[in-house]
Amino acid sequence: MCNPKCSKVALIIINIIFILLGLGLLIPGILVIINDDGINEKVLPALQTVDFGVSNFGDLAKGLSITLIVMGSFVLVLSLLGGCGACCEAKLLLTIYSIVVVILFIGKLVIVILWIVFKADFECCGIDAVAGTGAANNDYTGSAWYTGAGADELPVSCCPSATSSSYTSTCSFTKGSAPSGQHSKGCYNALKDFADKYSIAFICVGVFILLVEVVAFPCHTQFQDNC
Repeated sequence: MCNPKCSKVALIIINIIFILLGLGLLIPGILVIINDDGINEKVLPALQTVDFGVSNFGDLAKGLSITLIVMGSFVLVLSLLGGCGACCEAKLLLTIYSIVVVILFIGKLVIVILWIVFKADFECCGIDAVAGTGAANNDYTGSAWYTGAGADELPVSCCPSATSSSYTSTCSFTKGSAPSGQHSKGCYNALKDFADKYSIAFICVGVFILLVEVVAFPCHTQFQDNC
């Protein structure tokens, strides 16, 4: 069991780590929102031409940046709350911190369990690759890019072998087939493969955070009792 001094030091160290984590989420999100001209003028307009269900990748990118800012701000505020409460031995701050940590612990535990269930049982279908069976009638042919471009050409991002001079011929899309040099995997499958590949890492990170909170909570409780 932690003594009061040990509890104080442990809480301060843990919250410093989470302050850095919060900044690591917050700063990239802010950079996308305020962004430089490179993303706002070049990347986002291109992403907005690629449909994803009822939305598009440009909107999703903006939404992700807002999510990073919200998550980063929350982690930062919570960590400052715990760190200041420990440093100043403020019982009210520590009580609020304790309640939020318990809620987060339960929420993250549920998320880890749902992730494991998802890995085993979830079945769905999504965006298809341009190549393959039914290429003439897949998701790409109904996209804003395809219907608005005025020519049967794939986006440059789909044709890694294309150059400025060979783009028209290299990335030409004909009914029922796609260029041999284009990316053959659909975005949905790419995301699914990524989730499959790193699912263990996601679970481990979630479990690690849960363990940190399990260690921090009794230290916090004992330290709070001695305030």
